[in-house]
Amino acid sequence: MENKEKNPQINRAAYLIILSILAVLAVLAIATSSANRARRESTETQPPAVTTEPLRTTPSAGTKDPLHTTTPDTTVAPVTAAPAPITTAPETTKAPETQTSAPVDATPLKLLLPVSGQLLQGHDLEVPVWSDTMADYRTHCGMDIAAQMGASVCAAADGVIAQIWEDPMMGQCISVKHKGDAMTIYRNLSKVIPVGIEEGVEVRAGQLIANIGESAMIEIAEVPHLHFELMVGDEYADPLDYLADSIKTSLTADVAYEG
Repeated sequence: MENKEKNPQINRAAYLIILSILAVLAVLAIATSSANRARRESTETQPPAVTTEPLRTTPSAGTKDPLHTTTPDTTVAPVTAAPAPITTAPETTKAPETQTSAPVDATPLKLLLPVSGQLLQGHDLEVPVWSDTMADYRTHCGMDIAAQMGASVCAAADGVIAQIWEDPMMGQCISVKHKGDAMTIYRNLSKVIPVGIEEGVEVRAGQLIANIGESAMIEIAEVPHLHFELMVGDEYADPLDYLADSIKTSLTADVAYEG
């Protein structure tokens, strides 16, 4: 009898334990389910926030791009249009200027022999030649024409007396300005200048402008001669290139010429 009474009590206790365990499991299941729902809700809520940030960035960048694109396009268009006519205008203006100066430069300068004599020393800016006076080698920017002391020196071409001066090394000098930006220079002249020869006076080719002297200290050891130079623009040129062939033939080199 006692065993029968104890068994029902044990069975009730077991049922109660099982029910308690089931209740705890149910509570845990509910709690887990609630937590999962909360996580899902939080997960579903967060993506929109993350998605919204790049979406905000994208439109701002997209807004800037068209603005920057429109601004340079609008700015470049008028700037490009403006230079076009400006570039055309100067080209049209420069063309006639070049055409006007071309005929002047195209006209060759012809020179006469400024003094009757023989070639003593030629023009050479590259190969130095020996100087008896200075006892050294140096370049020669003109040509020396040996002639008698006091011989007539004439203008090599039509022009205007540009300057009359005394150089400390090259003595008495006269320069004549010619067309085509050319200038002839006559050095080692007599200090006595012919009457009527003054700066600014027009002279004709072959007209007397000076006489042979010995005023050039840097060439005093040479025989009496005319140191004759030609400048075209700002550069020295060889006068022989502007003389007629017949004149060149008459200028036979003779370094022993004694006048």
